[in-house]
Amino acid sequence: MKLPDRPLRIAFFGTPEIAQTVLAGLLDAKKDEVVLVVCQPDRPKGRGRSVESPPTKQLAEARGVPVLQPTKMRDGAVAKVLEEREIDLAVVTAFGRILPKDLLEAPRFGAWNVHASLLPRHRGASPINFAILEGDPETGITLMQMTEGLDEGPMLAKAAIPIREDDTTHSLTQKLAELGRRLLLEGIEKAKKTGLEAEVQDEALATFAPLIKKEDGPSPTAAVKKSALTICPPVKPPMLVSSWSLAKATRLPVKVTVPMMPVAMVATRNSSEAFSGPMFFSS
Repeated sequence: MKLPDRPLRIAFFGTPEIAQTVLAGLLDAKKDEVVLVVCQPDRPKGRGRSVESPPTKQLAEARGVPVLQPTKMRDGAVAKVLEEREIDLAVVTAFGRILPKDLLEAPRFGAWNVHASLLPRHRGASPINFAILEGDPETGITLMQMTEGLDEGPMLAKAAIPIREDDTTHSLTQKLAELGRRLLLEGIEKAKKTGLEAEVQDEALATFAPLIKKEDGPSPTAAVKKSALTICPPVKPPMLVSSWSLAKATRLPVKVTVPMMPVAMVATRNSSEAFSGPMFFSS
């Protein structure tokens, strides 16, 4: 894929904190114009159930970028907006909804997804959780051209980081947010200069990471997950990983309950630590 060597008109699709970090990278770089941010509607949060705006909306409004919060994606309205605003490229990071074909085809150069796994492993809504739950030694970011299938599009670039034994979903999300920010900016720059060659994913290696809900229980640290198949000594104060989530995520034939170290007790590593790569698929 070759992008024109000029400032692009970008529509950003994303909702949570990881998407906010990637969006901030685009805005701070000031090499392309983010003309629209699309995110999920405001929703009640916390014990008080007060309505809060998504992190990406908060950032967009602070930077003066228009925000769109559609409740429907298949009525053609969002695709029409992209066409009217002459969008060159849509960038998607943890948007939270499946994008229909007309929307993917509305931007001049289609849509890129900043996905938080090394595809084709961990396609789906919870790749970070499953990387820990399945005991992966590393994870990373894949920059891919989006298609109608769930994270099935051809890959444009990858970058990997190791998963430490003290990593939690929170700490790993922070690292991957920074990695995604950097890989996207580098990918756009390289696509403008020399182009990127899209590499088709190997379907035989595909695994899936379906949505993990709060009622399924918290994810363990990587160290606890590693010891879960042998003997895990009690941790005080005890927090339990739900037997459903661990058994399902690890595809174990039996249900198990594993003590988990509280997130507050786990040391996190700075998200700017060195990472391997990136690996671009150059033309």
